[in-house]
Amino acid sequence: MLVVSSLFPSPDQPNAGVFIKERMFRLNPDMKLTVLSPRPWFPGQSIIRKYRPNYRPETPAYQNLEGVDVYYPKFFSLPAVGRLFDWFFMFVALLIWDLRNRNNADIVDSHFAYPDGVAACSFAKLTRRKVSVTLRGTEIGHSQHPLKRWLMVKVLNSVDRVFSVSDSLRRHVIKLGVQERQVLVVGNGVDTEKFYPVDSIALRAKLVPDEKAKILITVGGLVERKGFHRVIEILPKLNQSFPEGVYYLAVGGPSPEGDWSDKLRNMALEAGVEDKVIFTGPVKPAELGSYLSAADLFVLSTRNEGWANVILESMACGVPVIATDVGGNSEVVSTPDVGEIVPFEDADALFDAIQKGLSRSWDKTKIIDYAKANSWNTRIMVLREQFARMTSHDSHQFSSQSAYTRFVSSLIFPLHERLKKHSSVSLKKQLEESQWYSPGAVSALQNRNLRSFMQFVHANVPYYTELLDKRGLKPADFKTAKDLGKLPLLTKADIRQNEVSLKSKVAGQLVKYNTGGSSGQPLVFYMGMDRVSHDVASKWRATRWWQVDIGDPEIVLWGSPIELGGQDRVKQIRDYVLRTKLISAFDLTDQSITEILQQILDEKPPMLFGYPSVFALLAQEARKRNMDMANAGVKVVFVTSEKLYDHQREIIEAVFQAPVANGYGGRDAGFIAHQCPEGNFHITAEHIIVETVDELGSPVAEGEAGQIVVTHLMTKDFPFIRYATGDVGVLGSGQCACGRGLPILKDIQGRSTDFVKASDGTIMHGLALIYFVREHAGIQNYKIVQESLDKTRLLLEIDETFEEQSKQDITQNFQRRLGKNVQIEIEIVDSIPAEKSGKYRYVISHV
Repeated sequence: MLVVSSLFPSPDQPNAGVFIKERMFRLNPDMKLTVLSPRPWFPGQSIIRKYRPNYRPETPAYQNLEGVDVYYPKFFSLPAVGRLFDWFFMFVALLIWDLRNRNNADIVDSHFAYPDGVAACSFAKLTRRKVSVTLRGTEIGHSQHPLKRWLMVKVLNSVDRVFSVSDSLRRHVIKLGVQERQVLVVGNGVDTEKFYPVDSIALRAKLVPDEKAKILITVGGLVERKGFHRVIEILPKLNQSFPEGVYYLAVGGPSPEGDWSDKLRNMALEAGVEDKVIFTGPVKPAELGSYLSAADLFVLSTRNEGWANVILESMACGVPVIATDVGGNSEVVSTPDVGEIVPFEDADALFDAIQKGLSRSWDKTKIIDYAKANSWNTRIMVLREQFARMTSHDSHQFSSQSAYTRFVSSLIFPLHERLKKHSSVSLKKQLEESQWYSPGAVSALQNRNLRSFMQFVHANVPYYTELLDKRGLKPADFKTAKDLGKLPLLTKADIRQNEVSLKSKVAGQLVKYNTGGSSGQPLVFYMGMDRVSHDVASKWRATRWWQVDIGDPEIVLWGSPIELGGQDRVKQIRDYVLRTKLISAFDLTDQSITEILQQILDEKPPMLFGYPSVFALLAQEARKRNMDMANAGVKVVFVTSEKLYDHQREIIEAVFQAPVANGYGGRDAGFIAHQCPEGNFHITAEHIIVETVDELGSPVAEGEAGQIVVTHLMTKDFPFIRYATGDVGVLGSGQCACGRGLPILKDIQGRSTDFVKASDGTIMHGLALIYFVREHAGIQNYKIVQESLDKTRLLLEIDETFEEQSKQDITQNFQRRLGKNVQIEIEIVDSIPAEKSGKYRYVISHV
């Protein structure tokens, strides 16, 4: 790989572009790197340097930096207006260097869209190499110039991949005209082996006279953009608030952007705080951690930023951050536990935030853990995968995928979804991009979607218009997911009682659904096209995590569609084309189990889908029958709808020699989370907010189990906001090793159903009986208890809408399943208590 960046560490500027070095050198030696850092030159610039010593300092032509060859070819560059042609002369310099050195790199990776990206793209296309460009923030300023903007858009739409260090920067170039599919967010990370809290007592004593004094710090080039002057302007007022004194460490020196050193010193003098502003000059990276650890608060009052690494470096040292709401800052400082974001050029807001920050007692452990979750490791995994795809002869994600599967997944199924007026195809593409965002960028995206969602429901959904107005709340009060705590939980009873007012006044086509299977709570609700599309797209994305796709052969062991005869001719044709076979999970006799196992062996489907209890039973029976399922060709077993126990996972994986991938969700709450190959449940956080709360609806402590509450941002037509699922779970922390920035649901503890056995020995899933119960109105709760092969009890909580005829219907259907001579006892009770463990079980078999 050739890394092209005009900003890069050199002997004369060792700290220049160090963030690019930190990022790219981590790919070495897996990808052999050579760095080209073109340097501007024109005859006579040495004369200017006599009057401006830092102007275009002289750089050697080559150095070996940590085992990587770094070249500094010169390119012709006139000052001022002449710099419009920098991209062309940089391109010429790259071409001359390549002709001289005959480098055999496969990829040209450029940093900054202009002029580096324009030059690198032209060079790569001419030399027939793959090319990528990383956006780092300077693009915002360059886009104000018509010619530069046109060049950047043209180039970014023609390269093989565009990386952006922040989602805000990604959105900026998309607005300029760059295709959305081109840009992937891969933020910078932090090296927690270099940055961590250190004992800074001695350094503090050296820097400030009073050990009780407060210390602010900003690290960066001493230029206007970084905003040192904005902090100096409010420093006198801050010192009035803190008698012990507030000192300001200005860490940095001149940069290629300019040199405000003298101007900043004069500002401090005029403000009367020259003794409170400490200009340290440039600090070596190895020593920076000590300076950060010595500070009480890191402040970055910048005008523009892509992704400021130093923010994460500060957090890694346990120091909270105050930063302006520009660029990717809000994506890095994405939770109030680590700092605060303030409006740009709002001196009062900056003062208030710093004052509160210096007065507050921060939880340093949370700050450090947040930084660790944004380490370089996950970022580099994503880059390696992306670069590998660029150089692969088969650009498709799955090299072993059949032509038929590609045909179905890229043409037939998208056509099917389009005919159904679903937006699942475009949504899936968005989700496959956003899953690689940093956790902060995912959070920022979620918050934007939340704000839009709350504006819509307040304006269009009568139930929430009334609820927010009664509580004196406005959509603007919901800035982040934590603000949802201002609203009460939404229960199944609330939905039943407000079915009409929960419908949007501008809802499109709504489909009526009911649920109540494993939760035991019958519920009628409605879905709009957005919600249906989201379910399809989310499941599709998760399926592809396991190297299988729509169109690959699949055997599904499921329930109600077959039980109710719901497979009409159209669905049968669809399933045939998609190579999906549906088999009833209800009729599991000795013969049917043997037939299912043999069908799996004969057809060798890459994926199986169904209930974990069913596959555990099949695995157990296969072992008894000495059937070698390891040769069935199964790549993954997808399970859902009930709790997966460890012993079930073990036997399924042992018998089928394939991983088990667990999914969590439901018709009511949506596709909430799914396991990745690393074993973590990733929440579909772009559009689903998951909380874990106590009985009062307040968040439980981190790592503790609580009731799972879901806000689904794709349910505008029939909103689910803080919906109490009835399940219990634990939220995780940190970022998964797979590299995805999606948050983690650590554990799910609240679902349980059992098998029942008919008098003739047929084993069937508990849902075979549940479906007969939930179809009747007036049933609030239930429990099925199979006492013996001859007797089954059904406990019912009912309301006034329950009809006596339902008892007879249920009895007949139960006997049809269990045996015509089986005694069915139906008991009407006031309440059905939970088990001693606190969990509910809706089907219990003692057979």
